[in-house]
Formats: sequence, structure tokens, C-alpha cells
Amino acid sequence: AAHDTEREHAAIMNEIQYTQAADRNNWKYVWVTEHHGLTEYSHISANDVYLGHLAALTERIHVGSGIFNLSPRANHPVRNVERAAMLDHLSNRRFEFGTGRGAGSHEVGTFNIHDTSSTKAEWDEVAPEIIRMFKETDYTFQGEHFQLDNPHNILPKPYRGTHPPMWVACGNPATYAKAGSLGLGALGFNFSAVHQMKPQVDAYKEAAAKCTEPMG
Repeated sequence: AAHDTEREHAAIMNEIQYTQAADRNNWKYVWVTEHHGLTEYSHISANDVYLGHLAALTERIHVGSGIFNLSPRANHPVRNVERAAMLDHLSNRRFEFGTGRGAGSHEVGTFNIHDTSSTKAEWDEVAPEIIRMFKETDYTFQGEHFQLDNPHNILPKPYRGTHPPMWVACGNPATYAKAGSLGLGALGFNFSAVHQMKPQVDAYKEAAAKCTEPMG
């Protein structure tokens, strides 16, 4: 049914109804994925568009990107920041900025990325620059993975001068610890029972307790 346009449309629209029901019943978050080229798993490739639509149809629930891929080869960092700030406005500060590196080999292959391990260094370079782009009016950067040669004011700025809450997708205990050490929320990308998540949760909490320089 993946190539049946009516079934695809129905699935996309049904997800909207789930979010509206969650909003009416006081659920805190809805997270919308960014996936590419996965026939049977998810057809939500433009989650920024989807999140804006959900924000307009709800009143309380926080709408989160789960994730925006930070690889410059998939999404230019300036575009990610622009999209996040716009959603911050459109949702009236209900947007939650979840990021990740898009580690699935088939998905990142959509953008001709064949070495999935290379996206780790890209995330490490891009993530701290997000805060600078949110704040500065003459932003420039010369990095290994992306550059902005001439000063630019990345617009819009987040609503009321503070950036959206920031999260990162996590799978193994080391990544949970990394999230905690950076003062970021942890988005659990796991298919495990709750009781099996204790090592990841413990790693996150221990690192968060020692965090002295949060990213945001």
C-alpha cells in the first residue's frame, strides 16, 4: 500500500487526528520525524511543514522536531535555524528543537552520504553554531563542514529573545551521556522496554548533574 496515493494520504491525515486528540487530553509533546526514502516506515520527509500545520490545529501540545538532521549535506545549518525560529513564532513558543545526525545508511544515502560515521563530526560542528545564529546579527563561520563567508543576520530570531528548548536523538548510553553533558534533552531512539532503558537514563542523569557549560 506504500505506493497507493489514497492510502498514503489517509495515513498522513490520520496522524494529524492523533495529535489533535493528544492536545485535547493534555499530552505534553508530539514529535514528528524526518525520514527519507523509507517505503514502509515513514513518509514524513518535510516535518517542518507538518509541524507548522499541527501548531495551527492545536492549542497546548508542544510540537517537536524528532529530528531536524544537522548534516550540512542534508540540511544547510542556516535553513535549520530559520525553520526552527519560524516554528517558534508560529507555535507561540510551543516548538521543541530536536536534532540528530540521520544515521540510517539508506536515508542519508538519499543525499549521497555513504559513510554514516562522518555525520557525527558534522553534528558536533553544527550544533554549537545554532546558538550563535539565533543570537548574532552579523554571523560568519569557517568550519570544516560548512562555511558562511560574509556576515549575515539569520532571520527570524526566536520569539521573545530566547531559543526553543533543544534536544538530541540518542540510542546508546554514550550518546545519552553526551546529551546530558551538553545540557540537552534526550530523545530516546530505542525499541526497548522501559525497564531495559535504565543504563541510558542513568548515563543521562549522571552527565546532566555534572554539566557546567550547557550548549543552550
